Amino acid sequence: MQKNIYSLLIISVCLFTIPIRAQYQNIIVGNSINTYEPFEPSIVVNPYNTSHILIGANSDNYYYSTDGGMNWQHGVLNSSFGVIGDPCVLVDQNGNYYYFHLVPNMSRVVCQKTNSIGGSWSNGSYTGVNGTKDNDKEWATIDQDNGNVYVAWAQFDEHGSFNTLDSSEIQLSRSTDGGLTWSVPVVVSDRKGNAQGSNYSDHAPMPAIGPNNELYVTWMGPEGLMFDKSTDEGLTWLQNDINVSGFHINWLVFNVPGVEIVPGFPIINCDLSSSVYNGNIYICWTDQRNGYNDTDVWLTKSSDAGLSWSPPIRVNDDGPGRHQFFAWMTIDQTNGYLYFVFYDRRNY
Repeated sequence: MQKNIYSLLIISVCLFTIPIRAQYQNIIVGNSINTYEPFEPSIVVNPYNTSHILIGANSDNYYYSTDGGMNWQHGVLNSSFGVIGDPCVLVDQNGNYYYFHLVPNMSRVVCQKTNSIGGSWSNGSYTGVNGTKDNDKEWATIDQDNGNVYVAWAQFDEHGSFNTLDSSEIQLSRSTDGGLTWSVPVVVSDRKGNAQGSNYSDHAPMPAIGPNNELYVTWMGPEGLMFDKSTDEGLTWLQNDINVSGFHINWLVFNVPGVEIVPGFPIINCDLSSSVYNGNIYICWTDQRNGYNDTDVWLTKSSDAGLSWSPPIRVNDDGPGRHQFFAWMTIDQTNGYLYFVFYDRRNY
């Protein structure tokens, strides 16, 4: 979980007021009903009804729009397990919405569900319980072909521990009944990281679905940016993880002015469109390979189902000595176009 706090959620909507000119309007989504102001937002647009948009934000906020983002309603998520953040929101092919989050004692990963935008949320199901171990930074994906729901997370013997006997690893669980029940977690990562929750931990996994129902997972590990894949719905994985970067990455940055901590968590997307890019896998992240005062956004691509990866491409096009951070990436699955968003300090 990240502790930077922002006072408002703002969404940018493109309004085509005349055929040759586009005006970008910033719309305030909302602030908080409870103690925490919203931050770490997760957003999903329903591809089957693009007027419906759902946002989750720390620690327990959700916002939804039924008119393409022009107007918003605000609610607070409640569960008997507790709600403490790291939100991930998804929608399936039947219009069901999912809200994944952690709990106050980090003992499990919870999935709450509603069958309609603005509907009542279930109390939630959970996975990841393993004695006294801690779970962090879960992320989920849905296979829109078969309805399988997958969630991956980092599990720590004790999160934040400097004991060399404590470690971290990447785990994954699957639901075949719309998030009602979950499989026994499997360990995805081959090598354990330390338990500090920093640059030498196994951390921040993100799953994605391939064009033939492959399951891909990327994360940051002690050796660098890692990747693994399963072709049997998450039951088994490659014999050896693939090191995408080839070397260790300091993805956790502490020197961006005015920001307490800047994680460069990897974001993975796979092209499922009918374009010539179908099957391409992309991973985006941030690091400071170009200098202590130069945080950049990077992209790498695989065209062979993750077996090999292109040299990294720098996404931001500014000169040296500025910070670009808090990056995210998504694909327009109608044409294969990539879109990026990040904080840009090139003018400051």
